[in-house]
Amino acid sequence: MSFSMKLKLTKLILCMWSLFRGMLH
Repeated sequence: MSFSMKLKLTKLILCMWSLFRGMLH
């Protein structure tokens, strides 16, 4: 996997995680 792909994936996971936390609170 290329570096840019990993970066995009990390950003996506962080976005989903913050959204998930926002729904919990």
